[in-house]
Amino acid sequence: MYEHKLIYSVFIMVFMVAMFAVRFIELRWCVVSKEKGKVKENWTVPVLGLAYLLTITASLYEYFSLKREINGIIFTAAIFLMCVRFVLKYWSARTLGEYYSPRVEIRNQHKLVQSGPYRWVRHPIYLARIIDSLSLPLLAGACITAFFSVLLHILILQVRINIEERALVEEFGDEYVRYRQSTPAYIPGLRIKL
Repeated sequence: MYEHKLIYSVFIMVFMVAMFAVRFIELRWCVVSKEKGKVKENWTVPVLGLAYLLTITASLYEYFSLKREINGIIFTAAIFLMCVRFVLKYWSARTLGEYYSPRVEIRNQHKLVQSGPYRWVRHPIYLARIIDSLSLPLLAGACITAFFSVLLHILILQVRINIEERALVEEFGDEYVRYRQSTPAYIPGLRIKL
């Protein structure tokens, strides 16, 4: 029994460090490799990075300090959600193509993308981030952290969405206003005025 717990504990630590490294490399690649555009409120990128680091740290703390036992159903659900997150993020970034940026950024000759996952929600990458903020703590059985992580990410993303929406209305005018009226922000079918 102890050997299984030790193996799982090492897996959790290595996996969480790897996930943070992947996010860091992904962010660095996006910032360095793309054509620059008009950036709005760049402070959101490091704040989201800190929120992610806090999620990882709190998950590990909760797992080790509260001696969480791993529930097979929750672990399996976390793995499934992580897979959903990866597919959604990849599909969304691929659909945006050259317009994808981790920052709130409007590129030259920017086009309003309404295909792929953007048919159902305006900000599918933010939905992927919320899924990530839930699944990562659940992987460690850190249910308290999962709750607060989702809440923290929703609050930060809501501020970022407001900044991004203003930039998109400024760039696309009525075309974006119509899109915003017909398409939910990041939860399919949920109509909340943002």
